[in-house]
Amino acid sequence: MKTQYLKDTLYLSADILESYLEVPEDTTSRIVTGFPDVRVYKSDLQAICDSMIYTQRDSLFSLFKNPIVWSDTSQFISDTVRIQLGNESIDKIYLLQNSFIINSPDEVFFNQVKGRDVIAQFQNDELREMNVLGSGESVYYILDETNAYIGVNKTICSEMKLDFGNNEITDIRFFTKPSGRFTPMQQANHEALKLTGFRWLIEKRPKSVADLR
Repeated sequence: MKTQYLKDTLYLSADILESYLEVPEDTTSRIVTGFPDVRVYKSDLQAICDSMIYTQRDSLFSLFKNPIVWSDTSQFISDTVRIQLGNESIDKIYLLQNSFIINSPDEVFFNQVKGRDVIAQFQNDELREMNVLGSGESVYYILDETNAYIGVNKTICSEMKLDFGNNEITDIRFFTKPSGRFTPMQQANHEALKLTGFRWLIEKRPKSVADLR
């Protein structure tokens, strides 16, 4: 297992790590590849996958084969994940094919979003906006003004847009013939509300640089 410091306290590890210049005469543009058992650790971002490519020119990570990404209280899974960095922070996360996002501040109740592709927008290292493109499904828990759970909404639609604040859903909009149902907390079957493909994989999350070795 090789570990490499990349930038701004971002660390990579993999059985094989290779780094080379994208253009031989350009010493500021590198490409880094890793495989298998890739692990990424940054204070605001952690990830695992089988293989990855990082291009320094556009600060873009591409993660392949069972990628999982964590940021604060959210977990991201899809066939391919692309992470765009900007000013040393997360700018966007692109989930391509079979996307599934789980958000849980308490690890008791789980907000869930599924779709074909998802674009997640960040600001100041916090998730701010999420756009679901195709085959959208969502389960999200509603809080009252005292932050107590009052119920849960399950909705199916073609596309949706979610806004976040303090790592919680603050607004959600559904497009193209949405179909939904609200269930009060005392009547909700929380296990049955877990969407097909639900996997909360917190035990796999790197917690420090030491977990990369």
